[in-house]
Amino acid sequence: MRPLTRNLIHALKYRSIPGMATYMVKRSCAMKGLAVHQEMALLPKPLYFVPIPLHPARLRERGYNQAEKIAGALASACGGRVWRLFRRKTFVVSQTKLSKEGREWNVAGAFEMVPQKRIPACGTVIVVDDVYTTGATTTSCLGALGNDFPLPVKVCTLLYDEPATAAADFAADNRTAWDSL
Repeated sequence: MRPLTRNLIHALKYRSIPGMATYMVKRSCAMKGLAVHQEMALLPKPLYFVPIPLHPARLRERGYNQAEKIAGALASACGGRVWRLFRRKTFVVSQTKLSKEGREWNVAGAFEMVPQKRIPACGTVIVVDDVYTTGATTTSCLGALGNDFPLPVKVCTLLYDEPATAAADFAADNRTAWDSL
């Protein structure tokens, strides 16, 4: 996540610009011929894009679920459909200022599967979130599936937020490469 992409994701999440999800997906590697699209083409069909749910109070406050907007844009770009498989059981504080351990505790047990009339016999479930930081949110959702969930499950996020140390290491590596020239 760089300053530009951070501003775009903040526009989607906090500035009531839900169309930003489609804009960002259309400019991502999920588009036809690019890496994620090619990988999704190899997955068992149909593809079920499952957004991470918001708590109803947060949904009322925001007016839409950004992960659901992203899931819809991915379903359009890659073929498939949006499947609301999870619901949030508890309201949690914003994860933005929490440590990795704090995030894990914050979302532990926060999700459950919505009771289903039937689970499809084939296909791939792709859990969709906006930003992957520590994996705590997606791990909590995957835990709600249990051990005997019958379909393959993947995780897809619009952005990956590198830990500060990884960004610093990358900058140091690049600085070293330039200094040696």
